[in-house]
Amino acid sequence: MDDLHTILQEALQVKTSDPPGFHSIIAKDDMRAFKSNEATDGVYSFRVWTKYDVSLNSIWKMNWDFGTRLKWDKHCESVEVLKTISEGEEECRWVVKYPTMLSNREYIYYRKAMRDPKSNAVIIKSHILKDHDFPKKSKYVRIQQFSSNMVFIPHPDGDDKPGCEVIWSAQDNPGGSIPTWAINWAMEKGVPEFAKTQFEVASKFERGDIKSDCLPPPRQ
Repeated sequence: MDDLHTILQEALQVKTSDPPGFHSIIAKDDMRAFKSNEATDGVYSFRVWTKYDVSLNSIWKMNWDFGTRLKWDKHCESVEVLKTISEGEEECRWVVKYPTMLSNREYIYYRKAMRDPKSNAVIIKSHILKDHDFPKKSKYVRIQQFSSNMVFIPHPDGDDKPGCEVIWSAQDNPGGSIPTWAINWAMEKGVPEFAKTQFEVASKFERGDIKSDCLPPPRQ
């Protein structure tokens, strides 16, 4: 529970104030996004708060359901669950498309979904797996440093009511020889773009335009 408390405290800070060591890249009534002032050992960090007129259930399906990901995510080459540890706890593989002339990035990582009993928020916690035997392919750059916390705060009246807040914090080292200016440009353009995509795609889940049979968000 201490870990959940720390994640939630950091997340709520993004909603109400500017995180130390970060600068604002977007400031709107329904979105706040920040990027770390400097990379530390090649690791870039960002934090985003958004509020959507869709339900937690729809945002959850969009983020958890790998079976529908390729239908809408133009940056995803492939994604799969390598091992199910328990309900809401998995080892996964994700290949992200990079621009022409750059190798695509491969993530072998762990993810776990949790529900905080006090706030009712749902958290998806992810980090790179170091100890695994999945074969490496030379055409990909395998990511060695990545972690992410996604916090979903439902409408007070329930997971099925529109009005979900999403707070996303991530640290990522893309590896390879990518100029710093290119990474900064991609982050400052890509993070707000993904936030917009989340609303558009979650709305399709909300309307039933995209069908999903993934497990529901964790309960208290």
